Amino acid sequence: MNTNRWMQEVNARFPVRKSKVQKAHFRQYVLQKAQEMGYTARMEENKAICTNRNIVVGDVDKAKVLVTAHYDTPATVGLPNVMLPMNRPMFYLVQALIALVMVVFIFVPTGIVKKLTGSIFCTEATLIGLYCLMMYLLLAGVPNPHNVNDNTSGVCGVLALMESFAAEKPEEIAFVLFDNEEKGLLGASGLAKAHKQAAKETLVLNMDCIGVGEAMLMLVPKAAREKYPALGETVRKSSGIPVVLGNMEKCNFSSDQKHFKLGVGICACRKKKHVGYVAAPFHGVYLPFPVRVVDFKIIAVAIVKMSRRAASSFSSSFSHLIGRKRIGMSRSNDSMLVQHSMPYLSASALFTTR
Repeated sequence: MNTNRWMQEVNARFPVRKSKVQKAHFRQYVLQKAQEMGYTARMEENKAICTNRNIVVGDVDKAKVLVTAHYDTPATVGLPNVMLPMNRPMFYLVQALIALVMVVFIFVPTGIVKKLTGSIFCTEATLIGLYCLMMYLLLAGVPNPHNVNDNTSGVCGVLALMESFAAEKPEEIAFVLFDNEEKGLLGASGLAKAHKQAAKETLVLNMDCIGVGEAMLMLVPKAAREKYPALGETVRKSSGIPVVLGNMEKCNFSSDQKHFKLGVGICACRKKKHVGYVAAPFHGVYLPFPVRVVDFKIIAVAIVKMSRRAASSFSSSFSHLIGRKRIGMSRSNDSMLVQHSMPYLSASALFTTR
C-alpha cells in the first residue's frame, strides 16, 4: 500500500476540488479506482441546504465502521483557519481576533462612506455589499490551490485503506468521501439524515488534516467511549507513534464526525509552546508538496491498525487474517509493509463493547 503514490497522483491530477466540474472529475476517478479494486461504489446525492454528492464505497447500513474524509477543498480567504483542538481559551481568543478583523473589514469602510456621503442608502448599500463580499470570499471565493493537508491527506488515507482491504472487502467496513464539508459539513449532514441508524450506531473514523504533524490526535465522543471503552487506549499503546486522546465534548474540532453519535475525529498535530496541540497547516498558510509524507504514513498506519482490529472484532472470518498480520512502516522508503512476524493484539482487547 503505497501512500506516497496516492498523494502524488491525487495532488497532481486533482489539486483543487471546488467547482462542479472539478468535483465530477474527481468522483469519476475515485469510482473507477474503487471498481478496479473490486468494490461496489456509487455517488450518493442528498439535499442539505444545497445538493451534496458523496462518494460511498461499500454498504453504509451494514458496516460497523465507516472510514471517512471530505474531498472538497476551500476557498482562499486570507485568514488562517487556526485549529487548536484541545485549548478552548486560546481557540476562542483566536476566533475573537478573526471576528474583529471581519468587523473592521465591514464597518470601517461603511463608516467612511457614511461620513463622506451622509446618505443612509449609500451606508446601508456599503454594509450589505461588504457583508456579501465577505460571505462570497469565505464560501465561493477564489479556490485555494494548496490543499495537500486539507484534505488531500484525508482522501488519500481513505484510498490507502480501501487498497489495504481490497483482497478481503469485509462488509463490516465502508468508506465515504464527503462533499461540501467546507460549506458547513453539509455532505455528512445529508448522509446522516439518509442513514439514520448508521448515524446513531456505527463507529465513524473521520480523517481531516492528517498530513502534517508529529502525533495523531484522536477525539472520541462519550457514546463511543462507552460502547468501545478500550478503543483509544489500545490504539495509543499499540500504534507505535504518539497518540493524543481527547474527549470530543471538551475539544474543538469541527469536521464531519460531528453528525455521527459515534464519530471519532482524527487529525495530525504538533505540540507548540504556550498553545498546546495545533493542527496545521491552516487555510491561510500553505506548504508546497510533498508535505511530510512520513508523518502522513505513520498516522495512516495507526488508522489501518485501528480499522482492521475493528473489523476483526465484528467478523470471525476476518479475524484469522488479522491474527497473522500486523501493519508496520518502513522509514527507509515510501511504502507501507505488511509484516508477518509481529503478533496483533486480540480484537477483544480493543473492542470490548458494553
